[in-house]
Amino acid sequence: MGCFYSQTETDIVVAKQPFVTREEFEKNDGKEGRNLYILISGKVYNVTHFDHPGGMDVYYQNRLTDKEERFKKIEKHKEVPKEVYDKYLVGPLQTPK
Repeated sequence: MGCFYSQTETDIVVAKQPFVTREEFEKNDGKEGRNLYILISGKVYNVTHFDHPGGMDVYYQNRLTDKEERFKKIEKHKEVPKEVYDKYLVGPLQTPK
C-alpha cells in the first residue's frame, strides 16, 4: 500500500489510503481484534495503539461522530506536534456523492 497526499486548508498530509469508506470506518470499532478508527475534522485515524492519557474510553464516546469540536476545546491537543497525529492518519472519510 502506497502513500497518498491530501491537501488540507493549511498543509499537505500523507495518508495511507486515498479515502476511507463509511463502511470501513464503522467496521473498525476496536472489538474482536479489529483496529479502532476515530474521526477528527473529516480525517480517519487508527488509534488502536495510541495510549490516550484519558484512557481508551474517550475513543468510544460517540465514536461514529466527528470529534472536531471536542478535540479543539482540549488545550493539551494543541501541544502535540502535528507529526504525532500524522503517524495515525489512515485517510480522509469518503463523502457521499
